[in-house]
Amino acid sequence: MRIYLLVLLCTLVALPALAAPVTSLEQAVNLVVTDKVPQGRDEVIMEAWGPLPAGTVISGVKERVMVTPAEGYVIYIDDYPLANHFHPVRYAFIVSATGEVTVVDANSYPLNIEDYTEIETAIGERLKAVPNRRAPLPKDPPPQFDSERWAVLLNGGISNWSNYTRYWNDLSNIYIALNWVYGYADDHIIVLCSDGLDPAPDQNNGQSSDPDLDGDGDDDIIGPCLPNTIDAIFDSLAAILTVDDELYIFTTDHGSSNGGWNTSQNLWNSQTMTDAHFASLLAALPNCEIVFTLEPCYSGGFLDDAVFPPGPIVGSSACRYNQSSWAMSNMQYDEYVFHWTAAVKGEDAYGMPVDADYNSDGVITMDEAHEYAVIHDQQNEEPQYGDSPRGIGADISLWPASPPGNVEVTLTPIAPPIQIPATGGSFDFIIEIENFETTSETFNCWIDVTLPSGTITQPLLGPVSLTLPGNGLIERTRTQSIPENAPAGIYSYNAYVGYSSAYIWS
Repeated sequence: MRIYLLVLLCTLVALPALAAPVTSLEQAVNLVVTDKVPQGRDEVIMEAWGPLPAGTVISGVKERVMVTPAEGYVIYIDDYPLANHFHPVRYAFIVSATGEVTVVDANSYPLNIEDYTEIETAIGERLKAVPNRRAPLPKDPPPQFDSERWAVLLNGGISNWSNYTRYWNDLSNIYIALNWVYGYADDHIIVLCSDGLDPAPDQNNGQSSDPDLDGDGDDDIIGPCLPNTIDAIFDSLAAILTVDDELYIFTTDHGSSNGGWNTSQNLWNSQTMTDAHFASLLAALPNCEIVFTLEPCYSGGFLDDAVFPPGPIVGSSACRYNQSSWAMSNMQYDEYVFHWTAAVKGEDAYGMPVDADYNSDGVITMDEAHEYAVIHDQQNEEPQYGDSPRGIGADISLWPASPPGNVEVTLTPIAPPIQIPATGGSFDFIIEIENFETTSETFNCWIDVTLPSGTITQPLLGPVSLTLPGNGLIERTRTQSIPENAPAGIYSYNAYVGYSSAYIWS
């Protein structure tokens, strides 16, 4: 009798574990979090769907994941929310009758994401709260050049669920660098972003992408990032460009692997552009100078197709052909292109100065920009680089390919030496600018001051955009006032001609 009671007791204790029905979505989520998310729900992105009948097909954007074996719930789990898609994800299925949990590995988020219920997590809320932001505009922009240089900037985004705010920020940052630092003309920077000018929300924060990337009141985005739009743009460029022109291409967004080195960039509305197709677009262009910078996952797979002889061509990517690319830890920009853009601009998107001029020649070349980005990239990715002919990246920058104009600026004080009393005063000087070229030159002129402490001020005069004819000369007499509160010491009054403080001719 005592043995019988012991067996009965064991049976009664075991019964609760044999049947734990799940009757709500919330219960299913809590079960999965407890059993399958050791890092905690606040560190992942989760979406839930159900209850679903047996036989429901569960599909990701890239693959068929499972067919539900019974009635139950599906939970999508992204363990790497800072990585761009497409990367490893998980789908958990919970049987309603028993609470049994099965996990299937996959590589894409749900195809019918609109049918899923978003599960609130801390990192998911942070991702949605990322603001659209523009980098500070440089204080000494160069004159714009209508010819020679073109740029194509692309962000697909796939859908409004996956079109992260940081992609617009990436585009804005590089646009400001090209237009405000390097003088690319507005109408020579072609920007295709997600759904283009459609006012419907297209970002994961529920907003529509602002077509004005630099805040000057003009639309910079011209159309959607779709295969036919991209093909039309490159067809036009093939008819316009000459061997003397330069083309810069920038892409941000998601990417995917098609097996081995065969990879794709994702465009809007779940469309794609393969590495082979991208290479064919470049091959149809004249043998002009081409530079491209790629952020998407698996973008290293583009380099073996798109960096080809005779060149000159330079390409770099955020990662290898078999790797994901990543956002910065604050999610406001993508890691690699944030640092690459900072390198060529001379300051990062928050206005902090950077120095990528490793050979101190006053010009940031493409190999230097990549090296700077590699050194400062803190995420789990291995940026890639290629050029043809080999080594040509050391000779190519985003400036016009022609050498600096032979233009000189001279300052001559009137009635030297210049001594200013403690009460303040002024002095007169002559500024002379001469163009020793036989053709006209367009450039900026500006003046700053080196203080007794060694600090160089912002420009006191200019920058002023000037065009001098061949062998032309400008001479002006000017007066500079000195305030009474200026610290005592020796000052240096400096005049420059060139494009900007990053590219000085004289």
